[in-house]
Amino acid sequence: MWNKLLTISFLLCNAVGFSQFGNEWIDYDQQYYTFPIHQDGVYKLDYTFLSDAGVPVATIAPENYQIFGFEKEQEIWVEGAEDGTFDPGDYILFYAEKNTTWLDSIIYESPDKVSNRYYPHFNDTIHYYLTWNASADNARVIEETDVDFGAYVPRAYFLKTSFKEGHDLYLEGYKVSGMSKSSYSAGEGWFGYRIFMGAVVNYQDDNLSTTNAYAGDGAPNARGTAVSAGVSDADFEGAGNHHLQLQYGLSNTVLYDTVFVGYQKNKFDFEIPVASLGATTTRIRHQLINDLGVISDYQSVAFSELTYAHTPNLEGASYYELTVPHNLTAAKTHYSFSSFSAAAPLAFTLGPEMKKIPVVETGGIYDLIVPNLPSGQDQDFVILDESSILVPEDINPINGTGNFTNYATTNFESAYLLISHETLWAGATDYKAYRESLPGGGYNVVLADVNELYHQFGGGVPKHVIGLRRFAHFAYAQATEKPNFLFLLGKGIREANENIATGFGTRQGALSYDACLIPTFGYPTSDNLITSQLEDNLWSPLIATGRLAAHTLEDVYSYLNKVQEYELQQDPNSFYSVEDKLWQKEILHFGGGANEVEQSIFKYYLESYETDLEGDKFGGNVSSYYKTVSDPVDPAILTDVTDLIDNGVSLMTFFGHASADGFDQNIDDPENWNNMGKYPVVVGNACLTGNVFEPSSVSASEQYVLIENKGAIAFLANSNQAFSNSLNSFSEVLFLNISDTQYGLALGEQTQHTIDLIQYEGMSFGLQNVCNQMTLHGDPAIKVNSHPDPELEINHSSIFFSPSVIDLTVDSIDVNVVVYNLGQSALDTFAIELTRSFPNGGGDSLYTKLVSGIDYIDTVVFTVPFYNNIGVGINTFTASVDIPSLIPEQFDEVNNNVFAKQVLFDVDGIYPVWPYNFAVIPDDTISIKGSTVNPFAGMANYRFEIDTTDLFNSPEHLYREVSSLGGVVEVDYNEWLNVTSGINQELILEDSTVYFWRVAVVDTGDYYWVEHSFQHINGKSGWGQDHFFQFKDNDYLFLDYERSIRKRLFGPSYKSISCDVYGNATGWYQFAFTLFRIDGSLDPGYGEYNFCSTNPQFLVAVIDPYTLKSWGTRWDDGGAIPMQNPDHGFGNANDNGGCRNRVEDHFGFYQDNPVQVDAFENLMMNEIPDSFYYLIYTSRYANYSEWDIGSPDIYDVFADLGCDSIYPGREEVPFIVFGKMGDPSSTKEVYGQYLDELIHFQDTLWGFDYLGEETSSIIGPSSEWENLYWKQDAMEAMTEDSTRLKVTGLSNAGSSTLLIDTLFTPNDSIMNLFTIIDANEYPYLQLNAQHWDSSGFTPAQIDRWHVLYQPAPEAALDGTAGVYWLPNDTLYEGQDIAVAFDIKNISNIPMDSLLVNYWIEDAEHNLIPIDYPRQDSLRIGETIRDTLTIPTVNHLGFNSLWVEVNPYIGSGLTDQLEQYHFNNIGQIPFNVLGDNENPILDVTFNGYHILNGDLIDPRSEVLITLKDENPYLIMEDEDDTANFGIYLTDPNGVQTRLNFRNSAGEPQMEWIPADPGNKKFKIIYTGDFKLNGTYRLLVQGVDQSGNISGDFQYDIEFEVDHNSSITHLMNYPNPFSTSTQFVFTLSGATIPDEFTIQIMTVTGKVVREITKDELGDIRIGRNISEYRWNGTDEYGDALANGVYLYRVIVKIDNETVEHRESGADQYFTKEFGKMYLMR
Repeated sequence: MWNKLLTISFLLCNAVGFSQFGNEWIDYDQQYYTFPIHQDGVYKLDYTFLSDAGVPVATIAPENYQIFGFEKEQEIWVEGAEDGTFDPGDYILFYAEKNTTWLDSIIYESPDKVSNRYYPHFNDTIHYYLTWNASADNARVIEETDVDFGAYVPRAYFLKTSFKEGHDLYLEGYKVSGMSKSSYSAGEGWFGYRIFMGAVVNYQDDNLSTTNAYAGDGAPNARGTAVSAGVSDADFEGAGNHHLQLQYGLSNTVLYDTVFVGYQKNKFDFEIPVASLGATTTRIRHQLINDLGVISDYQSVAFSELTYAHTPNLEGASYYELTVPHNLTAAKTHYSFSSFSAAAPLAFTLGPEMKKIPVVETGGIYDLIVPNLPSGQDQDFVILDESSILVPEDINPINGTGNFTNYATTNFESAYLLISHETLWAGATDYKAYRESLPGGGYNVVLADVNELYHQFGGGVPKHVIGLRRFAHFAYAQATEKPNFLFLLGKGIREANENIATGFGTRQGALSYDACLIPTFGYPTSDNLITSQLEDNLWSPLIATGRLAAHTLEDVYSYLNKVQEYELQQDPNSFYSVEDKLWQKEILHFGGGANEVEQSIFKYYLESYETDLEGDKFGGNVSSYYKTVSDPVDPAILTDVTDLIDNGVSLMTFFGHASADGFDQNIDDPENWNNMGKYPVVVGNACLTGNVFEPSSVSASEQYVLIENKGAIAFLANSNQAFSNSLNSFSEVLFLNISDTQYGLALGEQTQHTIDLIQYEGMSFGLQNVCNQMTLHGDPAIKVNSHPDPELEINHSSIFFSPSVIDLTVDSIDVNVVVYNLGQSALDTFAIELTRSFPNGGGDSLYTKLVSGIDYIDTVVFTVPFYNNIGVGINTFTASVDIPSLIPEQFDEVNNNVFAKQVLFDVDGIYPVWPYNFAVIPDDTISIKGSTVNPFAGMANYRFEIDTTDLFNSPEHLYREVSSLGGVVEVDYNEWLNVTSGINQELILEDSTVYFWRVAVVDTGDYYWVEHSFQHINGKSGWGQDHFFQFKDNDYLFLDYERSIRKRLFGPSYKSISCDVYGNATGWYQFAFTLFRIDGSLDPGYGEYNFCSTNPQFLVAVIDPYTLKSWGTRWDDGGAIPMQNPDHGFGNANDNGGCRNRVEDHFGFYQDNPVQVDAFENLMMNEIPDSFYYLIYTSRYANYSEWDIGSPDIYDVFADLGCDSIYPGREEVPFIVFGKMGDPSSTKEVYGQYLDELIHFQDTLWGFDYLGEETSSIIGPSSEWENLYWKQDAMEAMTEDSTRLKVTGLSNAGSSTLLIDTLFTPNDSIMNLFTIIDANEYPYLQLNAQHWDSSGFTPAQIDRWHVLYQPAPEAALDGTAGVYWLPNDTLYEGQDIAVAFDIKNISNIPMDSLLVNYWIEDAEHNLIPIDYPRQDSLRIGETIRDTLTIPTVNHLGFNSLWVEVNPYIGSGLTDQLEQYHFNNIGQIPFNVLGDNENPILDVTFNGYHILNGDLIDPRSEVLITLKDENPYLIMEDEDDTANFGIYLTDPNGVQTRLNFRNSAGEPQMEWIPADPGNKKFKIIYTGDFKLNGTYRLLVQGVDQSGNISGDFQYDIEFEVDHNSSITHLMNYPNPFSTSTQFVFTLSGATIPDEFTIQIMTVTGKVVREITKDELGDIRIGRNISEYRWNGTDEYGDALANGVYLYRVIVKIDNETVEHRESGADQYFTKEFGKMYLMR
């Protein structure tokens, strides 16, 4: 066999040199049948065998057959081929070998480092392949015919190799601190048992067969090889820590004497003289020499072999392999073999040319002739009897069809390689379909069957990782755009056996072999190394790699569902909201460590990652938990952590120590999570947690990933042990990649790039190990918090105010605006605008702040004046973030960037509400009503006044002061007093008279009056202005309201206009302040700011000279409301919301868009009427280069306008052009001198001094419009006054539409308005009168105008009857609030069924809605009062209960029309205090408290009680079991958390709820402590408020011993005078049947027997008897003082219970103790 091994090595070199991928031998046009070989020998395939397997033997000529093995064609002998057909009885013979180390040498660092060449990695089995082609030149066995035996002298010997190999242990090779490399290296592989220098037998003897050794003339020395390795690495001084002698023979002749270090592999080649060989065996001894002074020296032997000259005696065999040495004296070798058993002998040379040698048997001698090889090589040779021919177990077509998949035709461009196993194929196919779909990424998925990869790329060796490695390499080489991902879908199991792990690996464990669906690389195992070192990638995987350790189809589908849920959440094209997306930025860090130094180091590491993860791009929010003790996290913190996880966490990082199934920073079992769809990626910087390759135990990685609908989406951790500094080196680069440099890439790619960045030739052992062993358990295509752009949002929690209490001393308030970034970090500056709308339609204030980028959440504070004169009541604050958008956003640039919030500034105040302002009322007696600002205000005094003049100084001036609680305060018609006389005076309204009334809080200072007016017209309802003083607050344009003469006069008609342009604007500020303003205003119609896009535009403002207002763009708000400015579609880029979703007051045209430039030309030349002003200004600059290319005519347009500064060839700088259409001489220009210049323009807009406008207040809301009346008078007799009346309709959303435009005649009306105006579409109207008089220059005077309609009702919150609120405004969590107040209809119109919204605004400004059903209709004057019960659980801190009657339901629309809304909103603050009292934890075993170290009953009932004195938060539900952490550590040191239910949902422990009486929550755990030894029970408990049970958790050790035994009884006290008890410890699980204490005198006379019944309760464990012996005898007589002996008799089932050793033994002699009675 010596030569045979050389031949295999030669073939291997060829394979390595010429077979790059292993599939080169396959002709994809042929069919292949495969059969396994696991034994060397000559094999037969006959006609019947092949025919039964489905081979079409009738159609295949004998010369066409081929057999392949070891990736090369094998020579075959076809018996019966002479007739050209393969017929029944014909067969094929060939020699086949079982698997060798030929493939192993490819995966070692170098081929010579393979240790045990007799025991290959992965498998003994190899597959051979039968195929056929059309060729007649296939490999065939050559038939020799020479039988001229007389021509050659019989050869005296052949060469025979005998060996002994060991595969008892798997050695890992070089180690550091017990850790080894994953790559295959010297000293690694299968070896025999360890030899220990300190053992009695400190050597290994390999007795190798040397039977029939030839020692005659020419006999060569025996040649041998031995391979061994060190298995330890003790500290040493001197040359080394191992001393080995290799010896042979009975005299232990030394062949080698070597001293070496560590885990070195030793290969010894040697020769032994033939004369020294033993007659039957020759001993090779590996002798350890204990002379180095080291503490240990362990070594193992892989194999020993010996090749020696053997006589031609074949030892009675019928099958024999040998080596024929090259004959130097003749061309052929003649052998005459004896002692061979063969009736039909066959013989073959085996290589490199296979020949069939004729054998002639004569008288038991078998003669044959073997020709020499021309090369001079020795030849392997086999001789056998036909009966020894083997037949394969089975033969099957490849892939069921006989056809290999031709991967050369597969599209591997940017491929996603998915390798799976036939048992998971259905799931793998569905996974492929998902990954190919658009939601799954649209990948080019190539799904491969791992079994085919063994055949095609793996040399036919099942479970050999080379098949996966070469397939991946093949795919990579085939592609121009390289494959992106390699996903191994199936469980992989280590090949090796471990000393400490349970279960054999795949090489020696049948169960492990079957369970290993997708193999992995090396030991410790590494998926990264499957594709490492194939190109120039060193240790990083060539293709980003991940694995799912799935055992079953259920595992695959469970994970696929998780991936689909996860990626739906992560989809950057999905809906973005705080609830849906913010969790993706949440990160949890857990720091462990065995001591303070480690804890400090690990904390430092984690804090460094935090900096990156919270920085640019990822913009995360890290919550960190650091370990300070060795025990699990207490339940309070655990609850916080679990809540975070349940709400969604993107990354979880552990740094600490671990075992395979968990971390030392112990968090809750993922089975208890509730995080469906929001799965984290876990990075475990700890040992072993990533080891998904164990055959029986389940790693933490598998626990987290394979659990259904919860847990993690991926787990990246080390598969074995690692140094913390190396883990940190990996993680700091990984997190930098995730958060910044590789942000947005898939996790597998980020991991791959991490290794790329940290690897280098000669890198440290620890760092290489981490690069090799960090295992990604999960899909490598998973992305973590990946967003192409930022996404800014503000919402209901974004706006809050301080101080919380407002009074009249407050001069300013802080408005806090919380901005969320749900996407990638925004690095550019953007603006937040805050608009404040004051109560009762007061004016707006605008504030702006700049924010220099945002990663996660930022709070911007606006300090604004309070304005107590106008700010009291409901204020609306609207925050707008980055509008118009400068930050490109992922989802929504507008809708989630704006939010409005109402706030009640609760300062004593009251507003008039009924009659409403300018009301027309039908009745002559009414109640006047006001609503307080705070409907729940305390008692205050309010003053009402009414008069027929707004000066409140006529004789009809009446008043009334009312003391009332907050709410609706009213004065009835008969309750008024005359101001002058003080006498009661009824208020009877006179027809058509206008009344002014006002109300204020009675104060020591000035009154803050709020005034309304109304008119009584008998039988009419609506709105009207009929008294000159009623017109005072109308809006006037170029009209002056002259109160003193009660006239309107034309006023000045001019306004200023200004424009600023920032050249080459960059950043929000320069964009925003590129603007124009009329009279310094940016109100609608008077200016515009900002622009969209950095692409330069023409911005055009067109100003109407009659109104001096700018034109607005078209805007359609949707619904039934017509488009605004429908005639203003000029082809501009910002048409109908093209930039902002509103009307804009300039028109934008992109300068590089010829179509838009043409539209700009058309606007300037054809659309703007003469005498209208125009303003043209650039956004950023004039883009002349684009004009020259696409729109050269534009220069002519500017020339026609009168410009002389704009012409070809100028520098690209900003400009402003202003002029009056039709008058080129009026044109003015501002032209920048350089690109970045800020240019400014200012001028005057002149109108006409005979024009003016008057606009009424808003009228309504109306349920139906009826009639419009008006009357006006000229100021002179002969008049040319002209007036037009315009009626504008307003929708609930606030959009306006001109509905009527008619001549304003002196006295006229429009009847039946409902036929013209639909109140459902336009519940509000506004009147506008446009006056002109170009001769008299005096406007017509409106005398009155009225709109009659059916008004809306008015509901109000009313606290005047008292607000019911129990218990009070400060209460404890768990107490319920009961609240009730009135809702009143204060109008004379009924309301439909009433919708009322309640919600709590908590201390974090979250809004928690309260379910409340729609109420019955609210009729005129009626009140609804209902009691609402509100729980306070989870509402710690300062909260507010809010109520909104008839709430807004969208687009400015309330549930039903109503006159006012401010008095529908109420707020009641309350404070919820937390419980800070610790509960009391108690634990008993079978009803007893035990001491540390006590012995207990193995079936003890453990009762855990937590008593909490809080009467409001009673622990009464199963959910409360989560407040306990119960951990049991068994005698093997394995700690397990005891869960209340198992994975199937079955109860494991019993719980008993607390009740208000005892307040004790109980847990009953029935112990089943199966192991003998010491256990540790750790119990942690928290109450509902999170208070831990005292300063110390319950932590106790106890002993279990299933063997029944008892210690000696000690009596206590001893000596005693009155009574004594008995103390003992009982072990086992059974209470004794017999338990008798005998007390006797020193002479042995029994004076007292105490029985079990007398003793009382006996239990397993430590006992102190309830019974007290009083020193009396059996008859009750007192015994004398003195010494007495005693003993105990204990039996179970009549068997004496064994004695248990204890400290009491020293006081007993032969089971007798002494007690002393001293009365």
